[in-house]
Parts: sequence; C-alpha cells; structure tokens
Amino acid sequence: MTKFIKQLAICFLGIGLCHSCIKSAPLSPEADIETFSIDPNYLDVNKISIDQINKTILLYVKVDSLNIRIKPVIAITKGASVSPASGQAVAFSQPVQYTVTSEDGKNHKTYTVKAVAVPGFSYEFENWQQLGTGTRLYEHPVEMAGTVTEPVWSSGNPGLTIVTDPPYPTQKTTDGYQGNYAAQITTMPGTVVFGAGAPMAAGSLFLGTFETNISEPLKSTKFGQPFAKAKRPVRFTGYYKYTPGSTYSQFSIVNAQITSTTISGAQDSCAIYVIVFRGSDPLDGTNVSNSSRIIARAEMKQGLPAAAYTAFNIPFEYYDSSIDWKNENLLFTVVLSSSKGGGLYRGALNSQLKVDHLAVVCEDVP
Repeated sequence: MTKFIKQLAICFLGIGLCHSCIKSAPLSPEADIETFSIDPNYLDVNKISIDQINKTILLYVKVDSLNIRIKPVIAITKGASVSPASGQAVAFSQPVQYTVTSEDGKNHKTYTVKAVAVPGFSYEFENWQQLGTGTRLYEHPVEMAGTVTEPVWSSGNPGLTIVTDPPYPTQKTTDGYQGNYAAQITTMPGTVVFGAGAPMAAGSLFLGTFETNISEPLKSTKFGQPFAKAKRPVRFTGYYKYTPGSTYSQFSIVNAQITSTTISGAQDSCAIYVIVFRGSDPLDGTNVSNSSRIIARAEMKQGLPAAAYTAFNIPFEYYDSSIDWKNENLLFTVVLSSSKGGGLYRGALNSQLKVDHLAVVCEDVP
C-alpha cells in the first residue's frame, strides 16, 4: 500500500509539473468586423460591402429605411468585442461608428457604417476624399446630399493600394470641362502577387463597390446602385477627353511574370456607358457587359480620341418592353474606363480618359 501511495503521489506530482509547463494560449490581437448584416427587407441592394482598407461599410437601403432603428448582426474576430454591440438597434440616418476591441485589449479599429439611399443622376466630380492608409493614399469622388457625403463611386484604386505605391489610375484633375475638378482615369501596369493578379490595370470608375479578390481580379468590382422607382432612363449625357496610349497590347501572366504582345494596327479606345439591370445583386467584371439581367443600355460605341472636351448625348436602348418601372427592383451603374478591353487585359499603357458633368436623364413614369 505504501508503495502504491508513493507511485500515486509521483503521478500527481508529474501531472502538476506538466500542467505548470503548459502556457495559456496568447490572447488574439485581431480586431476586425468580418460580416455585417441587416434584415434584407430594409435593403435596396442585397449586398453589404466591407472595405477593410478604409474601415467603411456601405448599406444600400430603401429611402424609408433611413430613420428606422435596425438591429445589425455583426461577426467579429474571435474573442473581440464591438460597440455598439451586435443586435443593438441603431438608426442609420447619419453614419454610425463601430469600435472593435481585440481580445488582448491592445488593438482598436473603428468602422464607419453609412447608409446610402437612391442617389441622384447628375455627377459633376467636384467633391473628392482621400482614402487609404499610410503612404498608400488615393483620391476618390463622392456625391453630396446636403452636407452628407454619399460614397456611391468606386474604382480599382483600393485593390492596388495593397500591393503598390501611388500614383493610382483614378484621380481628380483640375483640367475639367466646368468647375474645379473632373475625373481622370489612366491605364497603368498591373501587378502580380504570389503568381496571381492582374497583368494590366485599366483605369476605371463606376457606381458600385470594390472588394479585393486577388485570385479572380475581375470579381473584385461590384457594379450597381438602386435605380429610382417610377423613373425611366432616356439618355446619358456628359463631356469627355481621351488620349489613347501608343502601343496596344495583350497582357498576360506567364510564370508569375507580366508579359505583353503588341497587337499591330490596333488602337485603344475608352469605355463610357450606363446599364440598368434587374434584381438586387450587383454584377461584377465577368458579366457587367453581357448579363442576361441587363434591360437597358446607353453606350458610347467607339470611344474615339478627343483632344478637347467633347459632348456626348447617348439614347438608351431597351432590351425588354415588359419592365415595370414603378415596382420592379432595378439596379444601374455608370462605367468609365480608359481601356475598353481592360476586362480581357487588352489596352495601351498611359491611355487617359477625363470625364466631367455626367447625367443620366430620366422621365417620370405615370
């Protein structure tokens, strides 16, 4: 019995020593909002985008939802806390800030949640913000609703800030048709990260959001804003200048390196168009030009060079005569690019497009 007790004591001593050798797992330093969702009945666009670079979250809501107290469901990194808490009722008539504190209490991130209702249809590019972090800052146009900024525009700039320093393709310019500023869009070299990426960065500006997808870059662009009820688009107007780059090429990635093949006799052209499409889900770079959901389009067909600001006035073409403009859920987007073939990685470096005073002209539907 005495021998057994000694053996038992040694066993417990060993367990105690082993336990003392096991260190507690370190507390997490992460402080991210991973998902943010609200009742879809409040939404005009069934997609909530989180911009982790600029710590912003956009909700495309119905106009009558702006003053309703809504209870978001928020998923954050393991062990972290968020204030206001997930499930706490909040009205989004003004931007709301959510602060996430990491499990170890050392890191804090503040996200700004903005509710965007149906925007207007005129765009003068007079108001710009500087976004990004550190030295990788970029310019971004915003629309104004009184004193509130509406971030309805997006571009490829956010994705490039992850991998390269400025300058970035989309920026403001003082060379405008009228007013202080216009939008300037330039085709630039692409990037490769871990063997994947985009071999060419066709400058772009569009109504929608950008969510970085390195493995499938064309799916990073999310096109679409709510189209106003009881409105019917008639024409797309504005002013543009365009200078194509000197060498039109096909760009690709081979063995983790960007290569280009000159296409003899070809010249770059810009893309300027508006589409209206059915549904509540945005389109992306893989289907924005050919989706079966598109019901109306106004497009500059050729995108020819223009040394001075040149006016355009493009009527809409309709592909479906059965549209219920008063009741259907419709989205639309304006798409501007310095290289029309950018989705296929075709274009000319240094092609440059400038646009100003755009308008989607609509008529009331009785």
